[in-house]
Amino acid sequence: MPVRRSLCLRCVLPILFYVLLLAAARVNRTKNGLRLVRGRGGIGRLEARVVPDFFLQTGYSQNGGWAPLCDDGSFDDQQALVFCKIMGYKFGRKHYRNGISTNGHDEPEPRPSPLGHLTCNPLDQSWPSFPVGKIDLPDSLDMKCLLFVSSCAGRRLVALQCSDKPLKPKPPPPPSPPTPRMRHAIKMIPLEDNLLAAWQPSGLLFSEPLRIELLVNTSTSTSTSSSYGADGVDAVANSKPGVAVWAPLCVSASQAEALKLLGSGQEVQVIANTSCHQYEDFPNSWFSWMVGKEQTPVNIPTDASPSDDKSPMFDPSLYTHWATVVGGAVEGRLSLQQMQLQVSTEPCETGLMFVATCDTLIV
Repeated sequence: MPVRRSLCLRCVLPILFYVLLLAAARVNRTKNGLRLVRGRGGIGRLEARVVPDFFLQTGYSQNGGWAPLCDDGSFDDQQALVFCKIMGYKFGRKHYRNGISTNGHDEPEPRPSPLGHLTCNPLDQSWPSFPVGKIDLPDSLDMKCLLFVSSCAGRRLVALQCSDKPLKPKPPPPPSPPTPRMRHAIKMIPLEDNLLAAWQPSGLLFSEPLRIELLVNTSTSTSTSSSYGADGVDAVANSKPGVAVWAPLCVSASQAEALKLLGSGQEVQVIANTSCHQYEDFPNSWFSWMVGKEQTPVNIPTDASPSDDKSPMFDPSLYTHWATVVGGAVEGRLSLQQMQLQVSTEPCETGLMFVATCDTLIV
């Protein structure tokens, strides 16, 4: 019997030791107002518990008060080491990995808005502008870290690699920069007189209606149509030879049906909103944002004869190619070229062109 007890203890002790190690690792991932999420052990995306420091500060109510930090240049390896030490580690640096320092496909919805422009000063030093709040660090650190509203245009988030052992000298390289919005590849043009005369608004307008033209590559077109762009590759700057031309944006049959409904549809809403942000590249914040709104489509005119006063007229004969979004219209695209486009040498199949308005709201 004593032998059996000894054997049992030998079996249980390693398991107990392993459980204690896991518990210690979990504790280290949340400490002193900082925590690591996603990843494992000392590697993870940094989130900070943000609290108001002054009665006029708004604080941070999303994600239970835990804010991800935008990697906007205000957080470097030295700051990473400081934060790792605050969490109880001896060594630390920034970490780069898809799904940790960038948003993964399995992120919970709605995703918390990242804060940025991290500023850490001694407790008695004033802050340069109006922050959202401060990181809930212990007063014993004699340091105040402030966070501000950020559009996080680069879409990178701060991630850390913390350890109790020295880290290898060469850190992993950062990921390639995200695809730009391609502002050069879109036009939003006020409706010409002959279009405006035949167009009926769907409701009260706060800004002028705009039609859309996209820069597309003729190498992917045939006498009928060709599709590209669903994988997010820049459809204009691809490796195929061809000529870049401007193509009016058409309304597909399914989009035309959706636009007849009172609430329209998700696809046309995303197309309108993405168009406005690609064209303007307006940085949304908590106090100002841009909203793209789909409007009643406009018929392609058959007559483009100039009026007596030489007002601008839309002439379909000036265009050799026409574009239609046929897939991939989901939130998060930076340009319409990242959606699936069908490019044709024939005018819009429905005879309708896409119309949108871009409204800027400031509170």
